[in-house]
Amino acid sequence: MILKISPPNVVTCELNDRNLMSVVWLVSRFPPFNAFSFGLMVERLYEQLLLKNNVAVVKDGKIVAYSGWIFVDEHDADLWLSENQTALPTQVIDGNAAIVTVLVSQNKNHLLPLIRGISKKCLNKKVYRKRIFIDGRSNVLRPPIKGHTLD
Repeated sequence: MILKISPPNVVTCELNDRNLMSVVWLVSRFPPFNAFSFGLMVERLYEQLLLKNNVAVVKDGKIVAYSGWIFVDEHDADLWLSENQTALPTQVIDGNAAIVTVLVSQNKNHLLPLIRGISKKCLNKKVYRKRIFIDGRSNVLRPPIKGHTLD
């Protein structure tokens, strides 16, 4: 018997109990999120699912990588990145820029499909990212990418 394993699929998750619990379980296993207030983390992930500001890599019916973001004003996002601010700017539903607030993956091979999914979902918007450590290492600032289709 040959076991058929499906390739990873990049999707936008909608808000439902299964997706919320799957995303919370996955995200809560990774630093720095495993040290965050559980209630605050659930609230933010709930919001991302509700607004569909997310992409996930699904393999064999399970979420194995997840990223979510908020939309903000581009000027505020520039300040957030250039001044290395910790507090996020206020979310603007129709903002012209996105800040990735969470990106986790069980396998580094799922990162590129995840980033491509972010780029596709944030079409024509600047997407801001930085890597934050909780062990004293300095934050790693990443240059913004421009959302576009890759097809």
